Amino acid sequence: MILQSIKKTLKIIKNNKTKLFLIFFLQVILFTSLSIISYKTIIPAMDNAKMAVEYYDSINMTETSGTFGYLGEDPLSVYNSYNKMMYYLKYLALFAILSILLISSIIWPLSSSLIENKSKHQIIDYLFKFIIINLISLLLIYVLIFQKLKASIITMEISMLPFISSLFALLIILYFTFIALSIISKKTPKDILKTTFRLGILKANYILLIYLINIITIALFSMLVYLTIELNILLLAITVIFWVFSFVFARLFLIVSIDELDKKLKN
Repeated sequence: MILQSIKKTLKIIKNNKTKLFLIFFLQVILFTSLSIISYKTIIPAMDNAKMAVEYYDSINMTETSGTFGYLGEDPLSVYNSYNKMMYYLKYLALFAILSILLISSIIWPLSSSLIENKSKHQIIDYLFKFIIINLISLLLIYVLIFQKLKASIITMEISMLPFISSLFALLIILYFTFIALSIISKKTPKDILKTTFRLGILKANYILLIYLINIITIALFSMLVYLTIELNILLLAITVIFWVFSFVFARLFLIVSIDELDKKLKN
């Protein structure tokens, strides 16, 4: 089944070069926007974190320092640095999510239309279901990361179990989200949840293999980009193109494979 899906994916790519180029171009826009957002937020956030660490390192602590001595001369600077760091990280999350939602809401329908042409009504219906699924998933992830995972990090010294369980729950959410996104073109909102869990549980061995193939594919091209950074600029440009294309291929392969699994599940 996996080999059949790979062959079908490659055939679709071969027969739809124009649409594929458009998807590739949108993927470049997505990565570019995420790079700009990261540059504008992560660097200042890390600068503020560095300032807080340097402040603590500069405190001259002795046995006679007392409680307030351990806080140094300007403890508010640490608090201000923390607030600024969280400010930038929150904006990172906000703009990254908006960028992913807006651009992906075009990329996913286009990728799905390579398998089966869609009318305007079907595209609108697809977009509605796509946004709803993503909002639900993002809400669950937000609660998990900023509540459960935050609490887990605080208690990490006592036990790693809460931290690991939070990450496991995050992976479960992502596991079912990508299944749902791959079947929405042919399902009603009522059937999406049912089919997602049926496929995710009954065909878990195939789906995990599909995910593994996609992860290995993207990882290999990521490694190639890393290895060619200091080499010839032309070679680097070629590897970056293939790296971007690996995401295009992985998404299409996922949609094709899940569609094939859904057909087998019905039979």
